[in-house]
Parts: sequence; structure tokens; C-alpha cells
Amino acid sequence: GSEMCIRDRSLAPRYRQFRFWPGRTMVKTVFGVLALERIARVSRSRSVVIVREPLDVAASWHRLGWDPSPHVASLRAQPHLMADHLAPFERTMETADDFWTRFGVLWGATHLVLRRNIARNRDWTVLRFRSLCADPVGAYRQLFSRLELTWTKELAQRIREGSRTSSSNPFRPERVAGRQVGKWRWDGLDDKDLGRLRDTLSVFEDASPPDSTAVA
Repeated sequence: GSEMCIRDRSLAPRYRQFRFWPGRTMVKTVFGVLALERIARVSRSRSVVIVREPLDVAASWHRLGWDPSPHVASLRAQPHLMADHLAPFERTMETADDFWTRFGVLWGATHLVLRRNIARNRDWTVLRFRSLCADPVGAYRQLFSRLELTWTKELAQRIREGSRTSSSNPFRPERVAGRQVGKWRWDGLDDKDLGRLRDTLSVFEDASPPDSTAVA
């Protein structure tokens, strides 16, 4: 299997640290997606994968000035990951020479592996971010049902309120849901840049976002 930057023993103290909390503990991770199988096995947790649209994420990274290069280098530095999944794309990864092609490599490679992992783990729950934005209350109600969590009218109201206004605090879960998908169109991105991104994404077989059929 692919190399993961996580070891079984390193997680135990963290879970013991919060054992006094009632109910379930939720762990959100963005860069741990390639370690999701290991995390699920070690923590005996249930995995929920929420996938955004690549153009929106790329536009956000570009606007924030984030560089995908270190993440691409990290992928290439993992010999088992390359051998198991990414060897056919080595040339594309090596020749990516600007933000858009490097982000395309990062997204394409990550989601190629993610799709294969999802195929092996049919108990994972997969959601498109656009589904959550299109019908926040309905999507969360389905998610809660699948995870066997208690759904209440108060929770539904809180989701409605959090989906109607946006907070300037990036750590507050308040965003106008209808404005979160297709945000790249408002950033004035150059057609040539978008073309390079799309061309790079197309190189990766099965690199499109996974379907949300896991949520019933």
C-alpha cells in the first residue's frame, strides 16, 4: 500500500486525551485524505469524504497565494505511492511548471488515489460539496441518517441560518450556500490558465470527483 505519514501508536494519545467528551468525536482533515484508510483502521472511525469542484479550489488557492509545489513534491517523494498509483503520470508531475499545472497534478493525483480507495471501502460516505450547497438541510439530514446521528428541528434551523449569511471569521461555519459553487467565475481567471488546469486534470484517469451515490 501507499506510504502514509501516520503511525498507529501516534494516534492513541490524542484519542485518550478527549475521552471525557460525550458522544462522538469528529476529526476534520484536508491533507490527510491519502491516509484515510489508515486513519479509519486505527481509530475505528466512520469516514465521510466531501469533494469540492477543482476549479473552485484552484481559484481559492490562487487568490490566497498558496503554492501547490511542496505538496506535489511530497507525492513524488513517496516511492510506494508512486509505484502503486502514480508511476504512469511521472512525466506530467515532473514537467508541471506553473501554479495551474502543479495544482492540476495535485488534484488529479490525489483524486485518482481517492477514487481507488473509495472503491475498496464501500462503507465510506461520499458527498459532493455542491450537493451540500444546493440543499443544506436535506443533504445534512441524509448524512445524519446514514451516520445514525440524532436529527432535530433545532439543528435544521441552525443549518438554515448558517447557510444564509457569511462570516468574516474563516473558522465560523457560516457561508451563503448558494454562492459557494462556481466561485472561480468571479475571480477573473485567464482562459489560458484554466485551459492548462483542465488539460492537466484530463491526464489523470478517473481523476474526476467521486459520485455521491454512497449517501442514500
